[in-house]
Amino acid sequence: RPDVAGLNVTTVADGLAKFLVERTKQELSITFFEKFKTFLDSPEAEDFRTLFPSTKKVLDAVDREIYQYANYLNLLREAFDKDLRALMNNLPPVIDRRMTSPAAEYALLSLDVISKLKAGIHPAEILDHLSTRQVPDDLQAFQEALKVFAIVSSSIRSGNPDRYFVSTDSLVLLLYENNTFRIYLGLIYAQHGDVEINKKKLKVYLDEVAAAYAKNEEAIRNLIQEIAFKLRAIDQALREAKQIKKSGEKVGSYIDLFTSTIQLLEAANKVNDLKLLGITVGETSKGKFIAILNHAAELAADLNERKFNAAIVDLSALLTEALGSAPTWNDELIRYGTLMANEAQAQNTNEVQAAIEAVALPVGSASIKRKSARNISLNAYVGLAGGYEYNSSTDEWKGTFGINTPVGIAFSRGHYKEQKAFFKERGSYTLFVSLVDFGAFSTYRFNDSQTEELPDVTLANIFAPGLYYVYGFPKTPVSLGVGGQLGPQLRELTTTAATNNGFNGSLRIFLAMDIPLINFFTKSR
Repeated sequence: RPDVAGLNVTTVADGLAKFLVERTKQELSITFFEKFKTFLDSPEAEDFRTLFPSTKKVLDAVDREIYQYANYLNLLREAFDKDLRALMNNLPPVIDRRMTSPAAEYALLSLDVISKLKAGIHPAEILDHLSTRQVPDDLQAFQEALKVFAIVSSSIRSGNPDRYFVSTDSLVLLLYENNTFRIYLGLIYAQHGDVEINKKKLKVYLDEVAAAYAKNEEAIRNLIQEIAFKLRAIDQALREAKQIKKSGEKVGSYIDLFTSTIQLLEAANKVNDLKLLGITVGETSKGKFIAILNHAAELAADLNERKFNAAIVDLSALLTEALGSAPTWNDELIRYGTLMANEAQAQNTNEVQAAIEAVALPVGSASIKRKSARNISLNAYVGLAGGYEYNSSTDEWKGTFGINTPVGIAFSRGHYKEQKAFFKERGSYTLFVSLVDFGAFSTYRFNDSQTEELPDVTLANIFAPGLYYVYGFPKTPVSLGVGGQLGPQLRELTTTAATNNGFNGSLRIFLAMDIPLINFFTKSR
């Protein structure tokens, strides 16, 4: 009769090891999405649902078929991409809902500025808007300074439809020819004299400026020149961007425009140098506003360039600044946001799967054992094991640790507690009879899934009869086992050699993924 122990099982063992490795990854992925959906359904995820409504909608549609998530990957990826691109529009309601400090108002103001810049509104018009709209009380002094900026901005605008501001030559003539400059101040007096700055009409200030003109002439010229040059630089950048867009080339980041606009706002301090308008800009409040505006600008620029991973980090920083502390769901934002970013940027299904595997930790469940009264299955446990091993060739015991992949028959029962007409899951108990152990193959395939040709291995090399008591943790596919087994002889596998170690026996504790292969019997609870 044939020698069964000497049967070459390399192909079968390797194929099963590949399957177990892949199934382990799938179990982790499935449980990750189950956990994601559970979080989205929780009360604390209200803000997350507002930020990512399409994602919530798709996961609700998948619902009980989440275990078939692979069939919905394209749908999920499209939802992730849609939500990330709409992030700037979805963010204001979240901040408005949690408004408890001026910083939250600064954030809403910042998002308004950024949205107007993205919509193509000229920064000079945004400056006008900021100088007149309602702002938090501690930004009102800053707003008074912005009024001066807005007046200067409007005074040097060009009537030419191709040029927003007057030319450099005209500006030099305006500022450095005395008679022209006096006329210029007179025109400002006539057009904006009734505008109130710091509760006093501008024409009163201009009378004071005129009376002390010689003393303040240089400071006044320098202020107007700085405002004008910054505005003209922004105008030039906008014209260049339009030309690039017309030529069909992709317009790059908004960050240069955002940065220039923020620098213009920061220059409001120069108004203090005049010491004529009675304005004292609050440094703390202005600095906080500028910091939040910078975060909003970085977020918008990253989203524009589809740098979604960086955008998630910027979003976390912006929310932390606006709300005074990190949101309670910040960990989930980083974790699930990273998955969404990676999937939205994935180019093919392999990259999608890699993105899932990168964040899917063992927190899910292979639930059949836990949710049934009795279950018998052909089962595998893929994980880490440690303990003591007896080696017959050396006649000694020694510690052992490594990847353990026993396959055998599992006799299981679910443990649950009835609470007010529903069952609360409490895990599972299993008596597991191991038959073979593919630990060497699993170790190899976790590191190399491509190589086809492997050394010959016989059934005797992987035969590992044993007995374990296994506890399956609630709501996870992770199990803890304790017991012992004889073998396997196979200790290490490479592309060129299979290393065997003779007869051995071991007492082990393992922490592993529970992977049912074939269900022979199941009794519902």
